[in-house]
Amino acid sequence: MAPESKFGFDVADREDVDATILLLKGPIDAFDTFSANGLKAVLTRWTNGGMDSKRRHLIIDFDQVTYCGSSGWGILFQQSSLLRKQGRGMVLCAVNSRVGQSLRLLGNNANLIQVAEHQAAAVETLSMFEMVQPTDEE
Repeated sequence: MAPESKFGFDVADREDVDATILLLKGPIDAFDTFSANGLKAVLTRWTNGGMDSKRRHLIIDFDQVTYCGSSGWGILFQQSSLLRKQGRGMVLCAVNSRVGQSLRLLGNNANLIQVAEHQAAAVETLSMFEMVQPTDEE
């Protein structure tokens, strides 16, 4: 039996979108230390000016994510909250039913994390962030 693929990411280049598109791969959980820490490091690097962060928003493509545990969701909730305070947006797309179920079980009632069916829908969803102004609240 082949081992499950490890966490990884790539950055898609689309000139027509004011968003960095991260393509994630593999499981995101605390049991695989690199996956949760790797996701946090990638998001921190983007937020702090690296990895094409000149783009205002972030789309995270979950098409190849096989699992996301509570540690991964916690990191994503924090990132979404931080970006909203800056007047920026984050949308997940292509979330499969298994991974999406874990988000529903955690409760996303306040829509802290926006989810779209595919990248094109994620781009449309980002338009809602264009009307939001940054806040100074912590």
